[in-house]
Amino acid sequence: FHSGPAWHRIFACLENVIGDADNMIEDDLFKPLFAVVTLIESEFAIEEAHKQVFPEWLRTVTRLSRMKIDLNCALALIGIMWNAADAVITKRWMSEWKMILEELALGADHERQEIRESSVQTVFRTVEVHGREIDGDYWPLVVADVIDKLLRLGTHFPDTRILIIQGLARVFQEHVGAIGLPLWRGTFCAYMTTVDEESDEAMAVVFQALHEMAEHHVIRGTDIGLQWDYWQPIWDLACASKKQYLSQPTLSLALKVITSLFGKFTEKIDLNVLFNCLADIITQRPRSRDRVHDHESMNEVQRAVVNGIVKSDVMARLFQESVHARATVITWWSDLLTAAPKNTNIQLVTSLSEWSIKSRLHKYVEKPDINLDFTRIAFYTCAFDFLKGTVNWFPGGDDYD
Repeated sequence: FHSGPAWHRIFACLENVIGDADNMIEDDLFKPLFAVVTLIESEFAIEEAHKQVFPEWLRTVTRLSRMKIDLNCALALIGIMWNAADAVITKRWMSEWKMILEELALGADHERQEIRESSVQTVFRTVEVHGREIDGDYWPLVVADVIDKLLRLGTHFPDTRILIIQGLARVFQEHVGAIGLPLWRGTFCAYMTTVDEESDEAMAVVFQALHEMAEHHVIRGTDIGLQWDYWQPIWDLACASKKQYLSQPTLSLALKVITSLFGKFTEKIDLNVLFNCLADIITQRPRSRDRVHDHESMNEVQRAVVNGIVKSDVMARLFQESVHARATVITWWSDLLTAAPKNTNIQLVTSLSEWSIKSRLHKYVEKPDINLDFTRIAFYTCAFDFLKGTVNWFPGGDDYD
């Protein structure tokens, strides 16, 4: 049994016994077959001579796994392939390792949900764990032959798609440096943009994954986290998503992505795009399904926008340094105060009053360097200050009573 011909004869017998993979197989026949493929799998981890019959073993296992057998047995066969993948990659049998993952990826469109989920999770977990053993030149093959195949097959099932988003994000988060920018944009970013924007559940998973990725790279300042080329597609996705279809928890996740990138790549960001996005978030009315919360969750998102970005030190600096930023900010505040829901308006005015001092707005009223209409913004802020019993809006004297 240490020679190839003996194994070839064994697998020829097994294939004759298994027959048509679409047929049912009786338990009294399946159990010895299962025992044989398990024994052979354990031998593969030991005997180098078995490499030559590896394709036959894999074909036998996959045919068994696709038969109409007990669910637990089918899942156990996926486990056998997982164990085999771990064993062969330690021997640097890269082509055999990829063959296993290709077969597992085919399970992404299996009619049984449990098989689909197990196949998807096994593929991504295996790639995530062993990614450091993949040479840079081999990654395009793994992505093209395994991951892209899985993405195509699993897209049609909402439950499977959620697992795909999560698994894909973990792999790229861990190994994006080795995978490289072309595959990051062509596979990861491209797939994220195909997620149905009207599916709040799916978009929540997308933004959660993107937030964790930004935390891992951008906030920690890794080499990848400092390169705008990697994050521009993520920024575009977060800003361009159709906010009207998203619940408030999902909007909060989108905002976290925006906030993380805004703080790191301020000079790269188009302020008009940013403020249009923020205004879109902050002026959203709760959807009918959210109204049981009596607007509270929406208010949390709106407060997060103002506190996380508008009142940030970065925004104050931009306001003081850039004429364009001042014009954009003032226009945005003015439009926002008019369009915001009534229950949010008082919070916005409170924040506006604090922001005006932090940004030294009085300096630009005294000596404006651009023709700005402060009337509406001054009205709201002065009215609020009056209610608080204060005398002056801007620091600097009685001229602004």
